[in-house]
Amino acid sequence: MTKLKPYQPYIFLGLILVAGLLIRVFRLTTAPPGLNGDELFNAIDAAQIGRGNWPVYFEGNNGREAFLFYLITFSQQLLGDTVFAMRLPSVLLGLGCIPLAYGLGRLGFNRRVGLIAAGLTAVSLWPVMESRWALRAVSLTFLTALTLYWLLLGWRNGRWRDWLLGGVAHGLTLYTYIPSRVFPAVVLVWFGWLYWFERDKFRQQWRKMAVSLLVALLVFAPYGRYILQNPDKVNQRIAGLSVALEDALNEGEWDKLGDSVGGVLRMFTIHGDEEWRYHLSGQPVFDWGTGLFFYAGILSCIWLAFRRKKRTDASIRIGSQPMYALLLLWLGAMLTPNLILEANSSFLRAAGAIVPIYLITAVGFDLIAQGVTQRWPQLKLGVPLLIALSLILIFGRSWHDYFSTWNNNAEVRHIYQAELAQVGRFLQTSPAPEGTRVFVARQYAHDLAPQTFAYYQDRTVDWFNPDNSFVWSNERPAWYFFSQAEPIPAEIAAQI
Repeated sequence: MTKLKPYQPYIFLGLILVAGLLIRVFRLTTAPPGLNGDELFNAIDAAQIGRGNWPVYFEGNNGREAFLFYLITFSQQLLGDTVFAMRLPSVLLGLGCIPLAYGLGRLGFNRRVGLIAAGLTAVSLWPVMESRWALRAVSLTFLTALTLYWLLLGWRNGRWRDWLLGGVAHGLTLYTYIPSRVFPAVVLVWFGWLYWFERDKFRQQWRKMAVSLLVALLVFAPYGRYILQNPDKVNQRIAGLSVALEDALNEGEWDKLGDSVGGVLRMFTIHGDEEWRYHLSGQPVFDWGTGLFFYAGILSCIWLAFRRKKRTDASIRIGSQPMYALLLLWLGAMLTPNLILEANSSFLRAAGAIVPIYLITAVGFDLIAQGVTQRWPQLKLGVPLLIALSLILIFGRSWHDYFSTWNNNAEVRHIYQAELAQVGRFLQTSPAPEGTRVFVARQYAHDLAPQTFAYYQDRTVDWFNPDNSFVWSNERPAWYFFSQAEPIPAEIAAQI
């Protein structure tokens, strides 16, 4: 394999970050084509933070963890109440996952694995999409990766600082998104793995590991106290979900659990999330070419995590045994909610699995490339070219899939109230003449529509629900805006 010079990985990482930033900020206010209800609720709640109000949990909209909301609050106070300011924290968190993927790959394996994982995280459609809306999932992706980066660094270097920072990040992770509740199991089981396979080093570090867990517990304590006092409120979303595992255990409906497990297994290369809201309906995580490296990585991690060390392993092993186990634990835990819930494998719910998925893919590619170049050394120079070309192709496909296919899909435009956003932008650039009344017809005329509209222009307009009313303006000129999805009722159109 071509050996990189010390400065080269940082040049490549810089280029990867530029690509990741470009595909995350380009047309951020118009793609998604408008605001969905969850983004709006998040922004409304974020605006309530401050002036003595510092919640650890938000009870509205079926309950939501608070971490992202504090970032939205800071962003909107700094940049104003705009769509860009609302979504900027997600962009930065998603961008932060890129160097974390590199750092974890470099620490646990080698710089090539780090660069490949960073590149896939930067340009693949799934992490790009979750970085472009103001939703909590991206904070889970970021903080799980940050936690394990600091803990792995602490394990490698033995520094108190790294263990303490890992503990802080670990505690904050529980303030991100519901699937974070299984994340402490990843850390605890991984510590057990370290004890089993590297016992001498564990005995040297166990006090620091214990203090890291204590710090995580202290950071989590305010939210933990709230959970103990309000168990029904923090479990609102879970109570509203169909849990296939419960149906299997209580009702004997094991076919439902089988459908859920099958959905997770298919999501990588066969059939992905069916909901247009947060992904291209049915599109899997990988194309088949990249997916083969993911499957190779999975098999390699399973083999090398459980295999007893031998001297002959040096030719095939690129990482430490506990690192292979960590990737499997991390991936499994973050996919568990999809495994036990409904058949559709939600990409939003599985957001915590993004970084380990791409690390495993990078491991699979590197091991295969290592074997091929050992057999045919003349191919060494072709490996980096293959990596670069593959990332460019993935970037191009993600760009097309997101901006051309997903953003223009009729269902997506309806979910994100694209026509309402268009009206707002039109009035902002082409205001109605002086004295003209502006009427906007929407089904949610007295609820979400006016609050969504306010993010696109600040003019006062009149609202009505076209399903059961119509407003006439006899005294002065008027502009009326109707949605194609909510046309004028026939009886009213006849009178007009």
